[in-house]
Amino acid sequence: MKNDLLKKIGEVINSNHSFLIISHKNPDGDTIGSNFALSESLTIEGKDVISYCENDVPEDFKFLLNENINFTNKVEDFSNKKFDVTIAVDGSDKKRFSEFDSIRLSSKIIINIDHHKTNEYFGDYNYVDVDACSTASIIYDLINILNFKINLNIAKSIYTGIITDTGSFRYSNTNKRTFKIASELMEYGINAWEIAEKIYENIPYKRIRLLSEALNNLYLTANNKIAIMSVTKNTLKKYNATYEDTDGFVNYGRSIKGVELSIFIREEDNGCKLSFRSKGNIDASKLAEEFGGGGHFNAAGAFIEKPLDEVLKIINNTISSKNYIL
Repeated sequence: MKNDLLKKIGEVINSNHSFLIISHKNPDGDTIGSNFALSESLTIEGKDVISYCENDVPEDFKFLLNENINFTNKVEDFSNKKFDVTIAVDGSDKKRFSEFDSIRLSSKIIINIDHHKTNEYFGDYNYVDVDACSTASIIYDLINILNFKINLNIAKSIYTGIITDTGSFRYSNTNKRTFKIASELMEYGINAWEIAEKIYENIPYKRIRLLSEALNNLYLTANNKIAIMSVTKNTLKKYNATYEDTDGFVNYGRSIKGVELSIFIREEDNGCKLSFRSKGNIDASKLAEEFGGGGHFNAAGAFIEKPLDEVLKIINNTISSKNYIL
């Protein structure tokens, strides 16, 4: 049944010409990799394609940009344009795309492709596979169903989406299918070490300084099973850091022996972004949903429109009142 739906989406793509591919705000490797793989594939097939995210491409993933990807982070660049189809990749709900309502008006058809169990099915066509390790792996299947060309650039983008969303094949969403796709992508000439180096071994000094301050704020609660770490907006300004400079910070708490859930809080101008990572049998999305968020079993997120000191109180009270994993 799922395969039939993906084939139907393929038919919609084949029968239309102009496309807007959108990534969620504060983009990660999966939404960027999925976007660029699909954008380049459609462009090579002669489609008119614009790739969009309201934020710029994170430094870690700029190596994926090439002349076949018409990327912009300015909605004004296409505000007067009409699209046959808009495809949203890796976003569980339309709030993840700030300009979604205006984009909806400019498009005849909305396709939603995702793998989050909390997806709100906001498209005209919704392909949500919660068993997929990443949205990029779904894009790989879609490109193959379309029988479109996969080149080295597309393979790199898909592989980037897969390794970043599986923690380099460490997370519980890694399965036999994950390794099969990765193996097939190697046949297009990708260099796994080169991609890993660009993503993980290319960290700016300011990010290390920022991490040192965040780690200094780390503490354990719930019988040392929950790690909580935070960074203030003033600390971000101190190091002239961007939001993307905090990517991956949440994983340090989870790496502590005995910790089953890690929470990282990043203070922003209008509230706090929360990231949750768990291991074992702890459902990170369950706690994220307490704050209006969602995600996967082992990786989830939320946003609270309050300053950091209030958010910390809310989180600690919620953990205590719910007797969470005590």
